Amino acid sequence: MNLLKKLFLIAFSFNLFVLTINAKDLNPSKSLIASGGVSDLVLVENKLFVATTASTIDIFDISTDEKIDSIKLPKIKDFIGDTIDSKIYSVDVLGENILILSQGENGGRNVDIYKDGKIENIIK
Repeated sequence: MNLLKKLFLIAFSFNLFVLTINAKDLNPSKSLIASGGVSDLVLVENKLFVATTASTIDIFDISTDEKIDSIKLPKIKDFIGDTIDSKIYSVDVLGENILILSQGENGGRNVDIYKDGKIENIIK
């Protein structure tokens, strides 16, 4: 049994050595600047929807690398009563509608739909 452990350790070490030798540096081909820390990404056709921790969804056209639009959610009050940015946890795109799951007041969650330039709250 001790021999099997040694063989496994040697094989594992060899594989790790080979993977380390073949590692290569990656350079980004594009760079986009979001409004805050990125929490979710959704790509629909040529539009990249970027949810941030700064109450904002940035919409980029990936063919031109330009920001097309931004959706700004209102700030919220946390459980202490301080006004803070609402973190956006998830974004889903359904046709022309954008479904948004975000941080709510006092530790809750909000579900909103953005359509026709307006934010409509579904679940508070």
